[in-house]
Amino acid sequence: MSKVIRCKLDSASIGQAIKELQDYRKGFEDKIRQFVESLANDGVEVAKAWIMASQGDSEKPTVSLQVNPAGDITRAQITMTGKDVLFVEFGAGIHYNGNDTPHAAEFGYGVGTYNPSSDNAFNPDGWYYWTGTERVHSYGTEGTYPLYHAVENARNTAIKKAIEIFSRS
Repeated sequence: MSKVIRCKLDSASIGQAIKELQDYRKGFEDKIRQFVESLANDGVEVAKAWIMASQGDSEKPTVSLQVNPAGDITRAQITMTGKDVLFVEFGAGIHYNGNDTPHAAEFGYGVGTYNPSSDNAFNPDGWYYWTGTERVHSYGTEGTYPLYHAVENARNTAIKKAIEIFSRS
């Protein structure tokens, strides 16, 4: 996205050059917003796909996107909410996850980290827990790292999207 602005050294020409620069700045800010929104929208779709791929009996979290233009800075925030968010992101129990999860050391979460004193996470036949007066069997939940994959997608597509958006006239 390049722009050549020519002007003479008189007030009318300089005024016109200033107007062209202001228009250029507005166009650039619009492209930044488009870029951030495009990456964020893709991230939401990626996260939703990984959430739906997760096996187990955990409640599926919801994913939402908030895009906030704040002056010259544009910010997007992808949020995953629900009571079983950590289970879907990092996994619970070895039935679906094996003895360890791929990013346990990196993030500090993994099989058995929710209650390290419990052997339940390492029982391939699952475990039982109580909800009020009901005893419920669980195999846990497969950790699919939805938000991790959303960030990876943004990192892997950012340059392509930037070229696509910023090269438009």
